[in-house]
Amino acid sequence: MKVLFVASVFRHFKAFHIPYLNYFKSIGAEVYAAANKEDGEDREMLESLGINCIEIEFERNPLHLKNIKSLNQLIKLKESIEFDLIHTHTPMASFLLRYVYRNDKRTKIIYTAHGFHFYKGAPLINWIVYYNIEKVASRWTNHLITINNEDFQNANLLGYTQENTSYVHGVGIDSFYKVLDDEKKQNLMKELKIKNDDIIISYIAELNNNKNQMFLLENWNKIKQECKNAKLLLIGTGENLTFYKNYVIKNQLKDIEFTGFRNDVMDILQISHINILLSKREGLGKCLLEGMICRLPCIATNTRGPKDLIKDGVNGFLVDLSDGNKLIDSLVSLIKNETLRQKMGEESYKIAKEYFIENVIEEYKTIYQKYLGETNEKNSGLYN
Repeated sequence: MKVLFVASVFRHFKAFHIPYLNYFKSIGAEVYAAANKEDGEDREMLESLGINCIEIEFERNPLHLKNIKSLNQLIKLKESIEFDLIHTHTPMASFLLRYVYRNDKRTKIIYTAHGFHFYKGAPLINWIVYYNIEKVASRWTNHLITINNEDFQNANLLGYTQENTSYVHGVGIDSFYKVLDDEKKQNLMKELKIKNDDIIISYIAELNNNKNQMFLLENWNKIKQECKNAKLLLIGTGENLTFYKNYVIKNQLKDIEFTGFRNDVMDILQISHINILLSKREGLGKCLLEGMICRLPCIATNTRGPKDLIKDGVNGFLVDLSDGNKLIDSLVSLIKNETLRQKMGEESYKIAKEYFIENVIEEYKTIYQKYLGETNEKNSGLYN
C-alpha cells in the first residue's frame, strides 16, 4: 500500500500530522509526503521517521506562475508512483493535486479543509476565488474532512453529501504534558519577568494582522486601569513584531512581554491564568486547545473555529471583533475572580477531551478504512 500526504510546506506535517503518518507506517504502508522544498529541517525530521519526502514547489497564491511548475511536478509524480490513497491539505496544493488526479478512478483522494478561505464575514474576493476553486475541486474529491461546524455546513454548498463529508475534532492534541514543579515555575517566571502576584494572560500566535493582537493592545490601557496586576505575554514572532513593539512604546503600555518564538509553550501555560486568541479568521485554534488542557479559561473572538471550542460564559468568553467593551469586561472579570477562573478552567478541560489525539485518530481511521477496507488492523505502533 502506498499513501501520500500533500501540503504546501513540510512544516504542516510536522505540526499536525505525525500521528497519522505513523498510523500508516504501523499498518505496513509506504508513506510519502509532498510539499515545498523551503523547509529543510522539517523535511529532515520527517525523513528520520521513515517518510519518503518529495519536493513540489507549491505557492499559496492562486495566481502565482510557479503553480504551473508545481502542476507539472505533480503530473510526473503521478506517472512515477501509483498511490492507493492521498490525504491532501492546504487550499492551492490540494486544488492542484486534485486537478492532476481528476480522472483517476483508482486512487482515493481525501481532503482536509483546515479552514475554508471563504467564511462568514470573509472579503467578497475570498468567496469569488476560493469558493469557486473548492466548488470545482469537490468533483474530484472522494471525501472531505472539516474541523469546524461552519465549514461542515458550507460543504453542502460545494456539492458534498453526508456520505462523503466528515466533521472531526481537529487534528488532535496530545493530552499529556510534563507538569512543572515549583522550582521550575519560579525559574520560568523570573525569565519572563513575572511577579508572584501577576495575573498572566498568554496570547500564543504569529504576530500578524489576522491573529489580531492589535485588538488587545488597543484596549490594554483600559484593562490596566481596572487591574494593576495584569500582565500580557505575546508568544510568537511575525511580520508585525516591530510595529507592535513601537506601538507599545508610543502608547506607554505597561506589563507586556514579547517572548519571541518558544518551544516551551505548555510550560508557559502552566504559569498562566488566562488564554486568549482574537483572530479574525481561524480553522479551529490549536493554541486555545493547549490552554484548555492546562485548565485555563479562554477568551476568543466569536469567529468560525474558536466558537466551536469556547462556550460563552462556560469555559470562557466569546467577543465580537468590534466589541472592545466586552473584551475589557471579560478580561477584568477573569482577572479579578479566581473562583471564576478555576470553574471555567475545569470546563475547558472537559470540552478539550473530545479533541485528544487518541480520540480524534479513531475518527480519521474510520474514514481511512472506508476507502482502504478494514485491512492491516494492527495499530499497536500508532504512537511510536
